[in-house]
Amino acid sequence: MRIKCSFLIAFWAIIVSMAISLADTPNTYAADAGKSLPFQVGERLVYEISWSGFIGGEAIIQINGQVQREDARVLLINTTARSTGLLRLLYPIEDVSLSYFDIDNLRSCGADVHITENNYKKHAEITFDHKKNIATYKTNEETPQEYPITKNTNDAFSALYAFRAMRDRIKIGESMSLPVFDDRKQHELIIKVLRQEKVSLARGSVNTIVATFFLESGGLFQQKGEMTVWFSDDAAFAPIKIKANASIGTFYITLKEWSGVTLQVVPFKTR
Repeated sequence: MRIKCSFLIAFWAIIVSMAISLADTPNTYAADAGKSLPFQVGERLVYEISWSGFIGGEAIIQINGQVQREDARVLLINTTARSTGLLRLLYPIEDVSLSYFDIDNLRSCGADVHITENNYKKHAEITFDHKKNIATYKTNEETPQEYPITKNTNDAFSALYAFRAMRDRIKIGESMSLPVFDDRKQHELIIKVLRQEKVSLARGSVNTIVATFFLESGGLFQQKGEMTVWFSDDAAFAPIKIKANASIGTFYITLKEWSGVTLQVVPFKTR
């Protein structure tokens, strides 16, 4: 039997599988193209995935390169999530996605997702036509289907970078929204910025900004769970830790290694 929640989903696409009721009406922020971005080619973030206290996986997000696509510069964002240790021997998981992020308009050009979990395999392709506001979605050998999208829509993976690119406009206590297309549906990803908080990593402590992610789908809110993300309170605005509550338990995704990015880490004092 296939595990119902892949590590790739647990790592980031879990964002678009959750919703919660909100009392406030969030502001919608348009993408601010042309500004200096807090990430660049060569950035590599490595995370440890734990579930209910058990370490069973690793996830890596890295920006592999930049290409020209029509009239836009596009970053190639690769996300890999795999099972590790004993779990990998019992149930090998190797989920890989490639997101094409338009850094001139802060939106996705498309995504290519490969899921391999034991004997189960799935390949999904998403292509965005922003001139016609259409997303083309195809899985395995199925016939491609078209779906309507809104302006500056992101996929579930590029949404992280669209939010990071808005670093200069983020204020404690405010909310914003991003249009996201995933699993044949258009959603509004609601991000509420909560507070500042210090987080401990293996190398030292990091000052962070804490944000909660919600999903609005079809104009209705239904409580499914919640996800909290700690972003470094520095120029990189990198995700340091993620906590996601799901029906099968709580996932913690914690940064353990990084390169190609500078984080403001305060080393622990030694006696």
